[in-house]
Amino acid sequence: MNTLSFNILKTTENSIRPGKLTLREKTIKTPNCILYTTKGSVPHLTPDNLRHLPFGAVQVTLEQFVDVQPPPSIKFPDGIHKFLNLEDFLVYFDIRDPSKIQTSSFNTDHYVSVRTHQGVRKITADDYIDYMNIYKPDIVANMADILYSERPGQNRVRKSVTRTLQWLDELLNSKKLTVDRRIQEGIHVFGALTGNQYREERKRSAEETMKRDVSDGVLAGIAAGIDLFDTSYPTKMADNGHALTFSLKHSQNQSDFEVSNSSTSNTIPRSINLLDPQFKKDFRPFVPMCTCIACLNYSRAYVHHLVDTREMLGSILLISHNLLQYAQFFQDIRESIENGTFEKDAKMFKDVFGFEELDPATITSSSSSEEASSL
Repeated sequence: MNTLSFNILKTTENSIRPGKLTLREKTIKTPNCILYTTKGSVPHLTPDNLRHLPFGAVQVTLEQFVDVQPPPSIKFPDGIHKFLNLEDFLVYFDIRDPSKIQTSSFNTDHYVSVRTHQGVRKITADDYIDYMNIYKPDIVANMADILYSERPGQNRVRKSVTRTLQWLDELLNSKKLTVDRRIQEGIHVFGALTGNQYREERKRSAEETMKRDVSDGVLAGIAAGIDLFDTSYPTKMADNGHALTFSLKHSQNQSDFEVSNSSTSNTIPRSINLLDPQFKKDFRPFVPMCTCIACLNYSRAYVHHLVDTREMLGSILLISHNLLQYAQFFQDIRESIENGTFEKDAKMFKDVFGFEELDPATITSSSSSEEASSL
């Protein structure tokens, strides 16, 4: 069965609600997150490692596959799932890396510019359809004219929304064309929303996208509240030697956490930096009661040694911990919504952990991930 459906399980007075996305006999409870990848691989982990973590979908980015022309991966005949050894995961394809916030070059009505190791590549709507038909992902987002400047002008934002809707129409209308020019059956389309800081343009983007034939009302559900995030945040934190320590469920008990020696506020840091020499003789796990492979088998002192000497195992342990911690965070969110205590729990979380301002020089993450981590 290859029908995609999204159901809201419980309605509330605001946009906070639990839901369920179902596709290919796989169900993802929402709010939730999908695994961020680089070139189709979750950094530092093998597919076998991933199967021990509670995730059902991965996000793959086209710009990471098109540095060489033509991309060698398009010669593989059996689709992206088998190519990546991820046949039991849902694969969501987008055109640009969500963790990169820098522009690559200007876009036009005819193409999106993407950044690769070999320079800038120009992807047209026809190119995009051809790639998706070869890779055969479960879900694809239409090309979007994403603006990366901090506060773009309103005229440029208006053009961005119009251009993105045009590309959505080209993707959807391709279904009416000849077999060799249309998106294949079984590839579901998610409409990309744009609008930047202008509320009226974000509203226009959402309302116009919902008028299109996107997948079974998924957009209508998501328009009422964000349901899916990516995991670029915990991934980038692991890359920089940080183990996540925040928790929604246990934020009521501040004694479960510790204040870093370098902390200058009354709130508790959301992570510990294993590069810090203070952990040389700290033989505790990252987080008490955590069931990840790192916390069950290793100490902060040992992982400090690994990351300080740049041993590969350090990154493996950190990403394994951070992804499980992030998955547990979302499970706690779903339970909090179900119990009707989300707003109270969110306030308590902010009181305990404060608001995290990410330093772009230290970590780059997508806006959706930042929102998830800061509630």
